[in-house]
Amino acid sequence: MAALLDKFSNAILSLSPLAYWRLGDVGYAKQVLASGPLAYWRLGEVSGTTAAASSGNSRTATYVSSPTLGVAGPLTELNTAVTFDGVSEYATAGDVSALSLVASAFSLEAWVKFAPSVSIKYIVAKNNPSTNHGWILEARGGELRCLLTTSAGTSLLDQVAALTYDDDVWHHVVATWTGAVFAMYVDGAAVATSGVLVAGTLDTNPAFPVLIGLGQVSP
Repeated sequence: MAALLDKFSNAILSLSPLAYWRLGDVGYAKQVLASGPLAYWRLGEVSGTTAAASSGNSRTATYVSSPTLGVAGPLTELNTAVTFDGVSEYATAGDVSALSLVASAFSLEAWVKFAPSVSIKYIVAKNNPSTNHGWILEARGGELRCLLTTSAGTSLLDQVAALTYDDDVWHHVVATWTGAVFAMYVDGAAVATSGVLVAGTLDTNPAFPVLIGLGQVSP
């Protein structure tokens, strides 16, 4: 049924209607919004330099260095995806103080697809790229890593998934800290867990921007 609905919707959209409401859609985006995210970027634009804020919190992001928009995404919903080159292309939302994660609880979520032999690439981060202070969810040689550091560079958390995912296939990634247990999930399966968050204070320098898809050579 979903496939039929998508074909029907695409046929309608090909006619460039002045208005079109797709009622009853219970897709991925609706599930994300039901969780009340602090920020949500679908990255479904096909032109322009603005990544729309889908969370309702008016936290738009800006595409830098003209990444490739409108590529095929992981889902059968209407939005497409973005390809970043891993060098100079990325998106940034600037400093969003609400995204300065605290030790109580947080979740980071993304759909990702990496070419073979990917070097180091942020999935999403709020940090100083030259020092890695702040928080990062990244791919490193195909492995997935979540890092939280203090202003002195001390790691509060540094967890790496044991498997690699630079296979040119879409994967759903979630990193979550409940206040007692950290876990990373890929395609619904736990790939890294830890009950340890080292004592200290996460570096939440207000100058740190939110970065999406940035290529990075980091410690």
